[in-house]
Amino acid sequence: MSRPNGERRLHFKFGILAGAALASLVAGGPACAQDASESTLEEVVVTAQRRAETLREAPVAVSSIGGDGLLAKGVTNLTDLRSQLPSVQIGENFTETRIAIRGVGSQGSLLGGSPAVAYHLNGVYLERTGVAAASFFDVDRIEVLRGPQGTLFGRNATGGSVNVITKRPTTEFGGLAAVTLGGEPLHSGLDLILNTPLNEDGTLAARFGLQHVYNEGFTKNLNRASGPGRFDDADSLALRGQIRFTPGGALETGLMLEYQRQNTAGPAPWLVGGPDFRITPAEQLGGTRPDKARREVFANQGFNDKTFAGATFDAALTTDVGRFEFLAAAHRTKIALRSDGDGTQALLTLTDADQVAKQGYTELIFRPELGARLDLLVGLNAFYEKAEQLVEVRTPAFNRITIIDAAVTTTSYAAFAHGTWSLTDAWDVFGGLRYTFDRKAIAEANNFLGAGTNRANWDAVTYQVGTSYDLSRNVSAYLTYSTGFKGGGFQAGSFTQAFNPEKNRNLEAGVKGFYLDRRLELNLAAFRSSYQDLQVQQIRGVAAFTDNAAQATIRGLELEGRASLTRALTVDAVVSLLDAEFDEYFTIDSARPALGTLDLEGNRLPKAPKATATVGVSYRVELPGGDLTFGGRYNWQDRVYFTEFNLPVASQRAVGRFDLTAEYHTQDRAWTVGAYALNLTDEVVFNNINVVSATLGSAALANLDAGRKIGVFVRREF
Repeated sequence: MSRPNGERRLHFKFGILAGAALASLVAGGPACAQDASESTLEEVVVTAQRRAETLREAPVAVSSIGGDGLLAKGVTNLTDLRSQLPSVQIGENFTETRIAIRGVGSQGSLLGGSPAVAYHLNGVYLERTGVAAASFFDVDRIEVLRGPQGTLFGRNATGGSVNVITKRPTTEFGGLAAVTLGGEPLHSGLDLILNTPLNEDGTLAARFGLQHVYNEGFTKNLNRASGPGRFDDADSLALRGQIRFTPGGALETGLMLEYQRQNTAGPAPWLVGGPDFRITPAEQLGGTRPDKARREVFANQGFNDKTFAGATFDAALTTDVGRFEFLAAAHRTKIALRSDGDGTQALLTLTDADQVAKQGYTELIFRPELGARLDLLVGLNAFYEKAEQLVEVRTPAFNRITIIDAAVTTTSYAAFAHGTWSLTDAWDVFGGLRYTFDRKAIAEANNFLGAGTNRANWDAVTYQVGTSYDLSRNVSAYLTYSTGFKGGGFQAGSFTQAFNPEKNRNLEAGVKGFYLDRRLELNLAAFRSSYQDLQVQQIRGVAAFTDNAAQATIRGLELEGRASLTRALTVDAVVSLLDAEFDEYFTIDSARPALGTLDLEGNRLPKAPKATATVGVSYRVELPGGDLTFGGRYNWQDRVYFTEFNLPVASQRAVGRFDLTAEYHTQDRAWTVGAYALNLTDEVVFNNINVVSATLGSAALANLDAGRKIGVFVRREF
């Protein structure tokens, strides 16, 4: 039985006040005496405000994981990040990796729409993340910003922003070679990195990298006659080449070329039932439901091939009046897939899709020299993308074929400014303003609805105001009010009908700092976000459609902490409490149309569990010639719903998982030998569920997280 709204809010406010009081108590309390020889925690440097500063100084909810920390925590791709960060949910779709932060994200693949969480690769916004986010390759760090980032990072960041920063060429010769091998299932990996100067004075340097990842697949396919042997597999190759030219202190330029390809069977098609728990059409036609406990399906066909290629040029020039920064990039993504949607012997649905997307991105930033007290940047950027997609959905059981051929062109321009004024050495005020203009056009042919075209323009002004104050040398507090904007789009598959942009407002307060002689770090954030025209997706017929929910409110409390208990023992923890509900939303469930219009006020937003928590422990043992580090991590999340109707069949129950790691480092850090056991208890976890319309039997179709993975690795750095 759900609590009344007043009681829920009372409990939530109590949680915020209690957390704030605890932070204040720790900040004001005396530091315990510590052995000076015991290790302290190091500061983490981030670029969350598009300038280098420590994580404590950044007045924004941001998490950062360094490249070395990714491997130590078993993070190899974007999906693995979910267990490391507060209020973050990441799931797979056939063409995209779907990210939700604080309950806001995209639920399915929609050519005419946009994500709610912006994904940036070295500062370049990527509209399509299906390939670029597949693996983390030669990464320096990953920064995840929570809450609207519409001023500095632009459109489509109402939920937040994920920024991946790869390593750049340096003037020192070096590199690494790493080999991974494991079983359950059989998997392997190879990483080769070479960094080298190209001339004697060190003004020209290059960096080259190669990565190959293979995984035979977590899910076994019982249909050996016409289907792939396994699903949820991996066979990817990534190449990257960079060159950097620094002729003097004033000028710096760089060029990066990259290529990735994946050839897989794709996610396993899991038929988990229907919303009214009746016998599904697949079973009526003689199919057997997939056995998720044994990770077995019976799929007729399946492949999911993706390629990603890109070029990025950046330049910076420092003059007496300020610093100029220029960025230009072009990327191309191609996807070809076939999916048996029900995963049974009965050929209920078979989908073929081909997608090609080309995008260009340019940005110019000027940072004037205004003295030590004022930091300002002004900028312009432009984005262009043309995406084409041909989808054919066959339903032999119903003797129906649906063909949708669509092309969407997106053009976006923005002008922005952001500044910080240091009133005193301890007190800063800051603010930013951004104007965005979007233009979209669609041309579509549908074998049921015919052909049509449409175009639309949208614009928005987003802003941020805030203040931060240093409570002590090691503790800072901040208060911000910010807005975000997610562009409108078109319903590919519904005769080009348009939907409205999504806008939100966010009030946030936080305390960040080090305590107990810098052996304890605590970062606390409390927020309230209100959404207008929240974009919510449904599956109607065989296509994804977007509705604009009238209103939604999200409140939350997030805590991140690290503690160096001894020189050998380190503990870290992440906790998130989320109250994310629709305030007003009337809609029809296409899977249960007989119910008519439904009032979803009070329903939880998709991908917004009430609580998540992660605890990690690291213990280092010093040995002759090196040291051995053992790591353990437990992640737990509350029940999460994947649709706005909050149906049990379209949800993942509360679940926890264990990861174990061990690493031996030689004293000079040249050699590393390690072992890992990820998802040790082999928990079966859904990361995405779509419920199709009554036309296809109201079936619930799911994707699974990776199963247990055990392996070893060797890394040599030089």
